[in-house]
Amino acid sequence: MTKQIPISNGAAYPLGAHITATGINFALFSANATRVTLCLFSPDGTTETAQIDLPARTGDIWHGFIDGLKPGQLYGYRIDGPYAPNKGHRFNANKLLIDPYAKELFGEIIQNDAIFGYDLWRPEQDLSFDTRDSAPFMPKCVAVGKSKTVKFKKPKTSWDQTFVYEAHVKGLTKRHKGVKPACRGTFSGLHDPTILKHFKKIGVTAIELLPVQSFFSEPRLTQMGLTNYWGYNPVNYFAAHTDYGNPEDFKSAVKSLHAAGIEVILDVVYNHTAESDELGPTLSYRGIDNASYYVLRDEKRHYVNHTGTGNTLDMTHPQVLALTISSLRYWVEDMGVDGFRFDLASTLARGPDGFDRQSDFLVACRNDPVLSNCKLIAEPWDIGPGGYVLGQFPKNWCSWNDRFRDDVRSFWRGDEMAHKALAARLLGSADIFDHSGKSANSSINFITSHDGFTLRDVVSYNEKHNAANGENNRDGHGHNLSDNMGVEGPTEDTAINAARLRRQKNLLATLMLSQGTPMLLAGDEFGHSQSGNNNSYCQDNEITWLDWDAVDDELQEFMAELAKLRKKFPQFSQSQFLHGELVGDSGARNAVWISPNGDELHGANWDDPILKCFGLVLNIEKDGAVLIIINAGPSQKFKALSEADWTFELSTANAQNHGDVPADGVTVYSLKTPYLTAKRKQDVLREKARRYGLVESYRDISGHVHVTDDATLTSLLGALGTIPAQTYPDAAEITPVYGTEMLREHGGVWGVTCSLYGLRSIRNWGIGDFEDLAVLAEYLATRGANFIGLNPVHALFPSASHLYAPYSPSSREFLNVMHIAPDKIPELNDQVIDRKMGKDTELIDYAKVYREKSKAFELAFKNFQTFPKSHERRNAFEVFCKKHGEALNQQALFDVLFEQLPKNKQTFDGYHNFAKKYRDPQSADCRKFAAENETRLTYYKYLQWIAHSQLEAAQARAKKAGMRIGLYLDFAVGVVPGGADAWRYQDIFAQDVSLGAPGDKANPDGQVWNLLPFNPHALIVRDLNPLRRALLSLMSLGGAVRIDHVLGLLRSFWVPQSGGSGAYIRYPFDALLALIAEISQREKCVVFGEDLGTVPDGFRDHMAAWEMMGYTILLIERTSSGDIIPLQDVRELAITGFSNHDFPTLSGFWAGQDFDWREELGIGNDPAALSHEKSVRAHDRSILAKLAGLGVVPSNLNAESMAKLQAWLARSPSLAFAVQLDDIMLEAHQANVPGTTDEQPNWRRRSKLSLEELASNPDCSIILDAISAARKSKKKEQAL
Repeated sequence: MTKQIPISNGAAYPLGAHITATGINFALFSANATRVTLCLFSPDGTTETAQIDLPARTGDIWHGFIDGLKPGQLYGYRIDGPYAPNKGHRFNANKLLIDPYAKELFGEIIQNDAIFGYDLWRPEQDLSFDTRDSAPFMPKCVAVGKSKTVKFKKPKTSWDQTFVYEAHVKGLTKRHKGVKPACRGTFSGLHDPTILKHFKKIGVTAIELLPVQSFFSEPRLTQMGLTNYWGYNPVNYFAAHTDYGNPEDFKSAVKSLHAAGIEVILDVVYNHTAESDELGPTLSYRGIDNASYYVLRDEKRHYVNHTGTGNTLDMTHPQVLALTISSLRYWVEDMGVDGFRFDLASTLARGPDGFDRQSDFLVACRNDPVLSNCKLIAEPWDIGPGGYVLGQFPKNWCSWNDRFRDDVRSFWRGDEMAHKALAARLLGSADIFDHSGKSANSSINFITSHDGFTLRDVVSYNEKHNAANGENNRDGHGHNLSDNMGVEGPTEDTAINAARLRRQKNLLATLMLSQGTPMLLAGDEFGHSQSGNNNSYCQDNEITWLDWDAVDDELQEFMAELAKLRKKFPQFSQSQFLHGELVGDSGARNAVWISPNGDELHGANWDDPILKCFGLVLNIEKDGAVLIIINAGPSQKFKALSEADWTFELSTANAQNHGDVPADGVTVYSLKTPYLTAKRKQDVLREKARRYGLVESYRDISGHVHVTDDATLTSLLGALGTIPAQTYPDAAEITPVYGTEMLREHGGVWGVTCSLYGLRSIRNWGIGDFEDLAVLAEYLATRGANFIGLNPVHALFPSASHLYAPYSPSSREFLNVMHIAPDKIPELNDQVIDRKMGKDTELIDYAKVYREKSKAFELAFKNFQTFPKSHERRNAFEVFCKKHGEALNQQALFDVLFEQLPKNKQTFDGYHNFAKKYRDPQSADCRKFAAENETRLTYYKYLQWIAHSQLEAAQARAKKAGMRIGLYLDFAVGVVPGGADAWRYQDIFAQDVSLGAPGDKANPDGQVWNLLPFNPHALIVRDLNPLRRALLSLMSLGGAVRIDHVLGLLRSFWVPQSGGSGAYIRYPFDALLALIAEISQREKCVVFGEDLGTVPDGFRDHMAAWEMMGYTILLIERTSSGDIIPLQDVRELAITGFSNHDFPTLSGFWAGQDFDWREELGIGNDPAALSHEKSVRAHDRSILAKLAGLGVVPSNLNAESMAKLQAWLARSPSLAFAVQLDDIMLEAHQANVPGTTDEQPNWRRRSKLSLEELASNPDCSIILDAISAARKSKKKEQAL
């Protein structure tokens, strides 16, 4: 069977098979052997080719050298010596033994009676002797040459930044479809890109792998068809478990993990081996030197069993310790690992009198230059006497903290008085670890681990369900501190499932927000369940393999948020223990416990048995404060939230209601500065407000100074979110806004402003359309007008006829499709029937208009779909779609999602009423929805194309008719909170606030517009691009643009939705002016900035420096004495008119109609003030009548008096003059009453005359001719 091979003495060290240039040196420790035989095997491991006795013994080391052997040689040992179990010896040369120092194993241990040193069937049991050869059933050792050195770039993450993820090599990836099939369940799977991406997403910095050193399944399990899945049954401490891959695979995984910033920690089992008790197999140590490797009882036959696994390695024996230290160093130096978690570490540090902090093992680790720089984690217990030693390991060690697990579970399931223990755990378990120079990171905090319930099962099961383990549910711990929330196991009860999700979030939040080092069990982040099995050590199947197809996305996203939050705030991971010490000079303390009423919690407060809600403030001088609010009770107010500018960071309740603490949840807030007294809080609040550009005071129209209150500042800072305050850029140089020079060259321009929706015509469908606009432009051009100014034609909500206000757009990038002229859509041909939809009514019937127009649009689109792809109309449509790209796609997607909302949800809240999965336009669900509704999306894109085409055509016709400018389009100041733009740019618009205005002439009580403003800091971060797109869209369609409320370029008035007086916030004025100038020059588009009302000193001068024209409404332009300003004092760089849509028409002004509705509606109707205003009005009429040459002041205006007034106004020095179409038609009603909604028919009034009547009306002609003549006269005067 074997051949003779010459062997020399060789060397006693190093132990194991050491390859040299000429052969292999073999060295093995055995103090009690009488002969050590080296067995060599064929490359396939099936044939024993030689048996050679090691010829030399140095002390207790047997050794020999064989020349000519090569790397890869398979070998094992047979060792002779006494078989005397009662004396502790169990030598049996019939058994092939694994070299403890073997770096690699070939093959597996096969369950067979021959691997036992005794005859299993003899009544004497282990006192019998078995002569069968075990070699066919044993793996063979591989003589491994020194592999190519891998230079590991270890992350060396500090403990305070460490987040440990406990995972099983196989279970982690076995069922992950994103991992290559060949890599699943192996070392290679650990660094698959999908896994690394997941680790990074949830913030993992260290992966703690269940045992990867070679292990063996117990015969008992094998007989039941089970295996030792976890791997806590080692046979060798150098060789990697072959089922997972080879050493090179492992090193590749480590290298990739390191590159991703993730450390590798191995769970190692040096407390026992797979050889079990006296009835276990003989695999290695038992057959090499049983009495040296194991701790034996006094009678020697039996083993000391501190581990509960049958045996205990004797770490006090020098050779056992040397083996341990050598193998640990091997995994660090050769395999690249960063640390170890020691299973049942108490066993390793036992001396004659129990646990010993100065034990040989602990001293060796401390003194070893390699291991002392590794992460060392203890499982600080075993089942031996005094084995529970939590907190007693040396200061360079961390320990699994089961008290954290139990106390946190206890609190959240509602155990009485559990809050006291929870408080200690939140602060790093100082009661356990704060001694001997330990850091607060010493506690490895966990809610679950491999041993016990998963997180999902903690909230789903009251009892263990371990029947699959084959022990009739006797195994596993019975004290789980779990709570099934009302039903054992899975349920379809939505309330229970919601409560379970909340509880999981609460447990995870407690874990991640506590001082100490958090450890997460793999799969807990997305709700993996083991169906109630709390001892799954033998379940190598779908019970333990993570189910990546059943991921709870919400839970996983929440876990990622928690990890980000912990990383973001150093308060959660401090190295020192916190006992309320002062931090720096701020007067704040590093840890403060507070009650809901704002009082600090001390001593007796903690004895309240039903204390369910409390907060923990953590202060760091330079990093501010965080507030963790734990509430296991009902929702309630938390006073501290109203006393400082807390920024909401996270809540397990998926809700943020500033001031209220959600029931049964964890809520986190942050402060940029430490939490201080009320006075200091106020100072800090105002400093932060200034940094973000919030203006602390402003002057109203009466000159009264308003100081912004703290509550308003707090709300507005919250609306700005967490984006850092940006530095507003200054303009490098001024490039003028387009238009001033052009208008000067042509002696100025005049035009008519109107509300497009209100135009009447014989052919329109009850609402003004783009064809009406073109017709009106062509007519007015013949009267000398150079432009038509419109209210906004931004996109509204095509499926919601009640949301028709033009200044409340869904999107400023797209158009209101209800202005499409159906009879001008080519696809309709002769199919359009003339609709008599209230053409003679005073008000627009929007519901009917939308209904009938939509029918026509549907028909047009249906016809359009019949065109072949090569059709010129299809080609033009595709060009349009390509030009507008993703923005158009998202606009159409929004419109489709919105139209599917229930009617009562079709409000300005818009996307906030969408199903949660559709609230992110970039989500996979939105992409899926878009694909499923592609035709409907195309319909809405088609309508935008038609709208753009008709508006472009109207502009072209206006210019062709001779208008210098053509259309001037209005750019609304903001968008509604739930519209398409707000949905598309959620990170750019400020949330929970509305644009508005303090009291002014139009509305003395102030205004809230229900429009979202841009967050100026987010806008800067995005290089102004969202605003750029909207402006470019409008400027490319018209010859001029009016920017509504241009003061918003400098500052906007924000009103918190939660209530408050409102305040101004500054914007990057120069950067926005530069953007407008850039686009206007490119598009050759004139820009008017609506700068009505009270503006800061120097504002208009700054506009003028950029040559941006302002907007003068003579009605409100007053001298210091209160009179209407002299005409010669009107600005040149402006468009001037008497009034606009937000003010009374000239006829309404003259008749005092605005006083009538103010008294009726109770708006600004203080009797004394109203009486004074009426007196001023009479004086104004007298002055105007005199200036315009009216003679006796008329009670009402007719065409002649209106013509004289408008002609006088038209002679103003302004480069542009505008008259309202309502004034030409002598309309007394104004289009909009600011501050009202249903009280007035805002945006519903139709023009007094139709377009056809306008063209033939002599009164209108008188007025138009007067204006035209006045402007011509002015132009001649300028020329002279």
